[in-house]
Amino acid sequence: MINVDIDLIRGEGYSSILSALDTSGNAFNLSGYFLTGMARFRYDTSGCLLSFSPYSPNQTSGLVNVNLTPSLTSGSPIGSYYYGIDAYNNTERTTLFQGFMNVSPNVFFVTHDPEVLLNVVEQLTCGHGAPSGVPPVTGNASIYYDLDNFQMYLWNPNTQSW
Repeated sequence: MINVDIDLIRGEGYSSILSALDTSGNAFNLSGYFLTGMARFRYDTSGCLLSFSPYSPNQTSGLVNVNLTPSLTSGSPIGSYYYGIDAYNNTERTTLFQGFMNVSPNVFFVTHDPEVLLNVVEQLTCGHGAPSGVPPVTGNASIYYDLDNFQMYLWNPNTQSW
């Protein structure tokens, strides 16, 4: 099993080719196997957040194509979620890849300049400024605007969180 994180932007397509390896480090022969992919809120939850169908163009090569369409990612909530890609046949199921699927908002504007950030907040709030209780924008913060939900996110580099 190989740990690989997937970083995608909600509402945009994602494509990647991954190399599956067997326990000896050679290409995993996928002949006779079916592939399935699933993302969940957490490793130990049973619900499916996102289901996708990876495929292998050449099963003996161990190459696995992961293609997520914009319509598939558009319903994904922003955050980090556990995912896995499994190969299975009539007798066994093997996890080839696992990791975190990191979903970022659909961004149209990004800046790190505090003066520009304050100006954008003023414009988006029709001159009313940030709501009370919101700390002032300082330092190396970034602002992201989500086109899908018309929400603004402020990235705090100190806590590495939205």
